[in-house]
Amino acid sequence: MLIAQITDFHLCAPGALVYEGIDTNGHLRDTVRRLNALSPRPDLVLGTGDLVDHGTVEEYLHLKEILSALEIPIYLIVGNHDDRGPFREVFGDQPYLRGVSGKFLNYAFDAGGVRLIGFDTAVHGVSYGEACEERVAWLDAELARHPDQPTIIFMHHPPFETGIWWMDASRLRGSHRLAEVVQRHRQIRRIWCGHLHRSIFSEWAGVLCSISPSTAHHVSLDMDGTAFMEMLMEPRAFHLHKVEADGRVLTHTVNVELPNERYLPGDRMAGGLDAFRARYQAMYEQMSSGAL
Repeated sequence: MLIAQITDFHLCAPGALVYEGIDTNGHLRDTVRRLNALSPRPDLVLGTGDLVDHGTVEEYLHLKEILSALEIPIYLIVGNHDDRGPFREVFGDQPYLRGVSGKFLNYAFDAGGVRLIGFDTAVHGVSYGEACEERVAWLDAELARHPDQPTIIFMHHPPFETGIWWMDASRLRGSHRLAEVVQRHRQIRRIWCGHLHRSIFSEWAGVLCSISPSTAHHVSLDMDGTAFMEMLMEPRAFHLHKVEADGRVLTHTVNVELPNERYLPGDRMAGGLDAFRARYQAMYEQMSSGAL
């Protein structure tokens, strides 16, 4: 099973720009086209928060219009730039949200033998997230219902420090509560996050956690604290997770923009590309058979 994780779209009203210069609307349309063109195509897409920039009904309606061109099922969770009320108003008709009630937008579903849990970490009006007692209790109970099923949690705020201090200031609060639950339920294979606008991996609470890069823009790799609030126009990207039925996960980073040129070294080698490919095909088959 292939799962694409796109995050931090920061979609705005039609014709508007984020920070008066970033065309996040156009960037999301590019991402939708890239996802549709992938071969093999993902089985589903996860959108891990900061779906829009100001949390208005107008923005969510625009988001729904852009996502209508996506030819793959998508599941969304909210981030700190989102607002649950307007989000419910526009997206509450989605099948995966119809049974969701209460203050938080937590839900779970099965795909390819794996259980996927969308965990709501947003706190209205602030940039940090929270794993409060109520939300963690819901997660604990949900995990307890399926103790033997490989499970992946996807959420917006990462629970670990990344070394970019001004982003770490707005990470997940109450992560100690979440860690206790994660350590107790050994069926959890991965935790996938957004929020940081960079591709980052870390082991946390005995589980490999990852942050997908943003489809909008990147945060500066500011490990020494000298580039506060600097946004970079590095290649926009997303994570593509290959998930096996037993929960094993392999993750690729995929750029939204395709390269302008391709260089085929086999064309410049003895025998040409076909001979070059045949040699590698033979090596691969030997490796797969255990002969090497």
